[in-house]
Amino acid sequence: MNRYLFMDTSALMHAPNELKELINDGAILVLCSTVLEELDRHKDNGSSEQKWRARQAFKLINNNPNSVKYIVDEVPNKFIVETLFYGFDLDQPDNKILYACYNFMEDNKNQVVLVTNDNGLVAKANMLKLPSMKLIKAQEEELYKGFIELFGTEEENDNKLYELMDSGTLHANEYVILHDTDTENESAVRWDAEAQEFVDIKYRTSKVKPLNIYQECAMDLLYNDSIPIKVIAGNYGSGKTLLSMKIMEEKIYTGLYDKMLLLRNPIAVDAIEIGALPGDFHSKLGHFFSPMIQYLTNDTMFDYKEAFDPKNEEAAKRRGYQLDMDIVQNLKGVSVDRTIVVLDEAEDLSLKLIKVAGTRIGRGSMLVMMGDIKNQTEDKYKYDNGLSAFIEQSKDEKLVGVIYLPMDVRSEMSKIFAELK
Repeated sequence: MNRYLFMDTSALMHAPNELKELINDGAILVLCSTVLEELDRHKDNGSSEQKWRARQAFKLINNNPNSVKYIVDEVPNKFIVETLFYGFDLDQPDNKILYACYNFMEDNKNQVVLVTNDNGLVAKANMLKLPSMKLIKAQEEELYKGFIELFGTEEENDNKLYELMDSGTLHANEYVILHDTDTENESAVRWDAEAQEFVDIKYRTSKVKPLNIYQECAMDLLYNDSIPIKVIAGNYGSGKTLLSMKIMEEKIYTGLYDKMLLLRNPIAVDAIEIGALPGDFHSKLGHFFSPMIQYLTNDTMFDYKEAFDPKNEEAAKRRGYQLDMDIVQNLKGVSVDRTIVVLDEAEDLSLKLIKVAGTRIGRGSMLVMMGDIKNQTEDKYKYDNGLSAFIEQSKDEKLVGVIYLPMDVRSEMSKIFAELK
């Protein structure tokens, strides 16, 4: 990893969490005076969101004084301008940052990289042969995430909520996350399309504690009995499986459901074949369900026969409910009543397979689908992704709720691997 990260304003404002991780790994942020001036201008005179993000950037800088190096922009050297920077207007902030970065790199060979989220600045850096990197992956704007974020004072956010109510653009059960730029508090409301009003999010006191505002929205959705079809999407380590399994196990003890049915498409990463496995159906496929059953409370869950065998009445009695598993392909022709159905790794299903799973859901049942839309195990689902298609086609259905969890909360170490390209 490069020791010095020469920062552009865009990366400081839009990627503070990733920068914290890099600082923890020993990186030094290099800030030139042009960047500090831009941050200060956004903090005082920008939009509500710009003010919020600039303040978060200053907080990151001030909380890590030993990991920040400041440099004052130099007067442009005529020779350098006429050769390498010929045609660049050095009165423009981006070009000033590039020039300052070039000079710093001259004194710190092979230890510096320009960090930006600005595609234009990346192109200019490439032209000048300056190493650069982007911290945030390009976002797929067409991906519906189930929430809108507002940045402003309490009064400004209230006014924006009223505007949203009248806009006709909100989807059923869509969340609005409010970032208060005065207090830096966060809160959220959910759009009730039937009542045509916002309702406060609610989640019960639970053994599971939300780690961020996005998880609070996910818990509100998971606990909501009036929304029986739930999609919990998110990145690696965002908590989608943990939250879903823990809360669904809580719900099954209400007595409204007869059993919990776990579903997956049992494919290995990169379609690696491991050959025929010994044992019965549960033994052959049980290991695919380890990521789900690890969050259940019974310590014997890793004994697949113990965990899933529907004939094992003793185990079901000890657990307090019947637990079963199956693969989606086996559900054709089956009706699943009074059952909590949990479908994990749903990104590895075609639209046809999503339909097979969904059309089996009978009376008194609930369906929870989890998946990381951007990371399919097999490329064959890249252009026929059933989860993406379901979200897009069902986001206005009052029986459907969607929330996307964008933050990796598993561990600092896991984030290193999650960001590999």
